[in-house]
Amino acid sequence: MVHYDHKNAEKNDIQFGTNAYNPLFDFGHGLSYTTFEMTDFNISEAEFPSVIKNGNPVEKNLNGKGFMCRVKITNTGKMAGKEVVQVYYRDEFASITPSSKKLCGFVKSPLLKPGESYLADIWIPLSNISFINKDLQRIIEPGDITFMVGTLKQTVTLR
Repeated sequence: MVHYDHKNAEKNDIQFGTNAYNPLFDFGHGLSYTTFEMTDFNISEAEFPSVIKNGNPVEKNLNGKGFMCRVKITNTGKMAGKEVVQVYYRDEFASITPSSKKLCGFVKSPLLKPGESYLADIWIPLSNISFINKDLQRIIEPGDITFMVGTLKQTVTLR
């Protein structure tokens, strides 16, 4: 199990084994009366739209660029339920040791009846995948970023 926001070196104990890091439950783990399946995961570069409030456009302060994650969630159980769709990312190569995965976006589904599906859109601004470098500046480096939702993964290359 890979836990949220840790570095691979944290798995080592003082005897240089791999027993130090062994959580019982992963970050975001929760109990439900039903089960869900996530499919059709897609992530693409996106321009953030303006938000319309009371008929007037209101700009989000997101610099207008980022990624749009879309995933289909289906209630595969026998009871109605809601699910939190969590999007994590991993910077495959960074100038500092990156975390093995970090939360970058999430959305809660509406109440889904058994067999019902929902197409979840999660907007991820570039600022959500930035980090503080060795010079204490917030940056986004070019390279491969792997996005993960449940057991689904997709890698994109930042230029």
